[in-house]
Amino acid sequence: MNDVFMGIDIGTTHCKVGLFDVNGRLIGIAKYVDRAYADEDGDYYDPQEIWQSVQQGMAKVLSYAEGYNLVAIGITSMAETGLLVNLEDGSPYTPFIPWFDMRAMEQARFIEANIDQLKVFSKTGLRASYKHGLPKLMWLLHKKGELPCNVKWLSAADYIAFKLTGAVATDYTLAARTFAYDLKNNAWNVELLNRMGIRVDIFPEVVESGTAIGFLKDEMRAKLNITGDIPVCICGHDHLCAAFGAGVVSPGCVLDSMGTAETLVGIMPGRQLGEVEWSTGLSFGRHVVGDYYFWMGGLSASGGSVEWMRNVLSAPPLSYDDLFGLLKHVHEGPTGILYFPYLSGGSSPISSIPLEGAFVGLKRSHKRHDIAKAILEGVAYEVEYMRQVAQESLNVKMDSIIAVGGGIQNKYWLKIKANVFGSPIKVIAMPEVALMGAAFLAALKTGYFSNEEQIYEGIDMEMHTVYPDDDLSAAYRQQFRRYREFQQYLKQYYAGLVSQYFGL
Repeated sequence: MNDVFMGIDIGTTHCKVGLFDVNGRLIGIAKYVDRAYADEDGDYYDPQEIWQSVQQGMAKVLSYAEGYNLVAIGITSMAETGLLVNLEDGSPYTPFIPWFDMRAMEQARFIEANIDQLKVFSKTGLRASYKHGLPKLMWLLHKKGELPCNVKWLSAADYIAFKLTGAVATDYTLAARTFAYDLKNNAWNVELLNRMGIRVDIFPEVVESGTAIGFLKDEMRAKLNITGDIPVCICGHDHLCAAFGAGVVSPGCVLDSMGTAETLVGIMPGRQLGEVEWSTGLSFGRHVVGDYYFWMGGLSASGGSVEWMRNVLSAPPLSYDDLFGLLKHVHEGPTGILYFPYLSGGSSPISSIPLEGAFVGLKRSHKRHDIAKAILEGVAYEVEYMRQVAQESLNVKMDSIIAVGGGIQNKYWLKIKANVFGSPIKVIAMPEVALMGAAFLAALKTGYFSNEEQIYEGIDMEMHTVYPDDDLSAAYRQQFRRYREFQQYLKQYYAGLVSQYFGL
């Protein structure tokens, strides 16, 4: 009987359940929409709907698994989304409050104004944000007056693990995104929590990523027609599980996750965070492997810029086939147009300044295809800026780049990126790298594999490499220098507007 591993991924837009064999082959997958709702307080997800999706998905993928032996279940999820659960009966005390909901903006500002920001950053790896769990809890405390003693704050992955096993825990990577976890001491930051009026016991036990927190409940095994003890593991932050699945497990290697938003994830030895890391504007935390840390940068409107372009260049919106047709007619090399992709604000190195998008260098001779290509170039420049900030500040050469996500379908974009980076890009065709990463991390941490090398030696993933052209890359590097110059002007301009607004 062949062995298989299950991954569960609770994402912003979809809940996915997948089954993988020891070579990384996807045996079966189920995918359901995670529907976001809104009320007078803000956006939310219904925990019961997500739980139902998980159960349906598990049953569906296991129906493909006749003749297979399920070894372990690994769960990953979006990082900052969480809820309070009533431990007496297991019912949700609140709905899921998503990472993107802004109801806790006032609480985040209060935190920022009442802490030594560098000191707290050195413990959390983060800057205060409405996205994090701590300001969300402060908002709930303000709304309800008090929080019961029998509730726990769980991330989406933690909640599903709780429903499957009855055990209450979280992992390092998800704990870190609450803004209440001390990376250095591997403990909840009691001093900060006391200052913010939040009880430390509202948070669960923290375990190493991939740790089995329990076994599948008897009732779940009966429903799914499974025998034997099946360990259930909280595998952590979805971007980090994707990095693990893609093999980004050593310094110098970078994951480029190309979606509506774009995220760069790199790895570094664990160390005390300080002014050097703070100055990058990046976020930091524990990786899912070993004693490593990760660094992360993000651009909210990466693929989002492409979607915006499709709508403004054509009515009805330009199809992807038509977009690729436009790009076929553009000459090789830089357009000469600089696009700054700040439709949703700046990327994480400069997210503290409320930047807005801009074009520089437009001429009457430019056509739609020039604008389309310039947008792809601009996003590539901004992502290269992130990489350079990390590379220069952390003093690590980062020239091994692995790309995943929906954006890899755009071959023109990948070629532009390779030329802007001046480095080859390895492209993984597997669309469910985070799901696979969670499944294999669970298998590793429950002892099925002896080490990571054994996993990667056995995995057979479709991959190709996009290489830069030396001459074109030199031209793009020159254009990138212009991009950085104008980026400085934009930063100064918008920083000046903030100063005027606050009378500084």
